[in-house]
Amino acid sequence: MTAWDNVAFALGKDKNKISETDEILKIMGLNDIRNHYPHQLSGGQQQRVALARALIRKPDVLLMDEPFSNLDLEIREMVRDETLKILKDIGATVVFVTHDQMEALSISDKIAILEEGKIQQIGSPFEIYNHPKNMFVAEFIGRLNMLEGTVVDSYALSTVLGSVVSKEAIPYKEGAKIKFMIRPEDIRLKKDGKFTGTVIKTNYQGSLYDALIAVYIPYHEPIYIRILAPGSMNIKPGDRLSFDMNVKSKHHMFLVN
Repeated sequence: MTAWDNVAFALGKDKNKISETDEILKIMGLNDIRNHYPHQLSGGQQQRVALARALIRKPDVLLMDEPFSNLDLEIREMVRDETLKILKDIGATVVFVTHDQMEALSISDKIAILEEGKIQQIGSPFEIYNHPKNMFVAEFIGRLNMLEGTVVDSYALSTVLGSVVSKEAIPYKEGAKIKFMIRPEDIRLKKDGKFTGTVIKTNYQGSLYDALIAVYIPYHEPIYIRILAPGSMNIKPGDRLSFDMNVKSKHHMFLVN
């Protein structure tokens, strides 16, 4: 079938079949390929034809289950952005299923995090990333360092690395054992930083390095810290780096049972 026939097929014998198919093809930017067959379409065009076929029925809610997973990265991002713009323009409500955390953060108005079929948290991308309700959500979304400590006072934690300061009041009593998270982007590299470690591995990404640092402590296993460093630093395994780290939020602390 041609692209036009493929989309129109969803309407069956609807009397407005021709006009509605023409309209949705125009909205989706498919007019120029309306008479093309599947083998003549790019991956992105095929995706838009499939979306047009779903939207022409004017569904109350559209379920999209990893619709771009079979596309190459560059094409996937382009097609995804085009598709989301169209969906927003026509006011469609979409339930988008994805295992790609960054995709979920970048495209969603609301995110639902599920564990074994149970919803753990629903919120905006900002809320999910910055105010996780439990440790599962914290560890599921984004990169992080999860460390253990003991509450010393309202703003200080004792850890195997030494004292770590919290920017917000700690919501647990003195002596409580907790786990706390620090995102790689919240770790500051400094010549006179409080902590020092050895670079174990790096992942160069152009504008930055995603690196793993090992902090060696006498009579204790190494503590591994993930950091982000400017791409201009040209760091490499074996380099020694000093850094500071603070717990950013009370939402980043979790009581250990």
